[in-house]
Order: sequence, then C-alpha cells, then structure tokens
Amino acid sequence: MRRGLPWTDDEDRRLRELARAGLSYVEIALEMRRSTSMVRRHAEKLKIKVANGRKGTTAAMNARR
Repeated sequence: MRRGLPWTDDEDRRLRELARAGLSYVEIALEMRRSTSMVRRHAEKLKIKVANGRKGTTAAMNARR
C-alpha cells in the first residue's frame, strides 16, 4: 500500500480515468493500492466525482486495459 506517499501526476490521471469508468472508491483504492479514505480525500481535493456504489468487476477490468 502506498500509505503516506504523495500523489503523482500519473496517479491523479489514473484516479480521473477510473472515476470516469464508474468505479467506486473501494474499487479505485484496490486498483491504486491506496486506502479508501485517501482516495476519497484526494478525489474531493481534485473535485473528482466518484460513484458511490459498486459498478462491478467488468468496469474494473476494462479500466485496467
């Protein structure tokens, strides 16, 4: 887990990409190896809207490609 490390520009772009794909905070956190609370705080800081519920593993798999 990347706990306590600063977010990179690449991670910011990835966060935006995963949010646009409809992934939830939990799914994004798993994908990015960050805690759910850190993903939520960083998304709020960047004013990125993230899905509240779970979209499903299909969206998660497609977003990884």
